[in-house]
Amino acid sequence: MTKEEATKRAAVVANVSYKLALALNSGAQSFHGHVTIVFTLNEIVKDLFIDFKGKSVEKLGINGTLVHDEENIFRKHRIYLPSQYLKLG
Repeated sequence: MTKEEATKRAAVVANVSYKLALALNSGAQSFHGHVTIVFTLNEIVKDLFIDFKGKSVEKLGINGTLVHDEENIFRKHRIYLPSQYLKLG
């Protein structure tokens, strides 16, 4: 992430909290998990993203709506949050 991207995101996202559950299997080369991210959104913007270094995203829910990958949400280690699912607050 560039400094410009970080500054832009910090201007619209505040009060971020994470709830994380991981399944780590002994001897496995990978793991899987579930993450819930809660934040206050001050402005709805296009191309809001979350950095993600994982290999894949199986499911993404935004404000109670399941978002399908046809919307190209996961690319280049970023999860893009389509603006039509976002809500202020």
